[in-house]
Amino acid sequence: MAETFDFIVVGGGTAGCLIAEKLASTTTKPSVALFEAGDRQESDSLRQTYHRFALALTHPELNYGSKSTPQAHYGGRQIDMIRGKGLGGSSQINFQVWSLGARGEFDAWAERTKAQEWGFKSILASIKKVLPSVDRSNMTKAEI
Repeated sequence: MAETFDFIVVGGGTAGCLIAEKLASTTTKPSVALFEAGDRQESDSLRQTYHRFALALTHPELNYGSKSTPQAHYGGRQIDMIRGKGLGGSSQINFQVWSLGARGEFDAWAERTKAQEWGFKSILASIKKVLPSVDRSNMTKAEI
């Protein structure tokens, strides 16, 4: 590895990776070093979508484990600050949650906006169009 670089980018999160790539792609082709404290997450068990939530909260390879300063209005307690550790930064600990809103909320929107197309009955047709595309293979029967 070279000992000198035109640019050094510290942090291989989403922005750091993008900045390093953009710098290296300029017409002058400068040398760019990208430094990241964490590892590349190549383990299949760390990439399973249905495991990501719990792992993001607890796994030291995925999360720095940072905490806030003591919060006066929270009884002096500290809040966990989930920050992605590794190439990709916090983008590697993203996960998807698909949750249907409550019938009453949709109906309240329709009432407040005087637009019945926001009511649950109207929106249900659109929801039914989306459902076939949702991967339900990892859901429990109660979730389906």
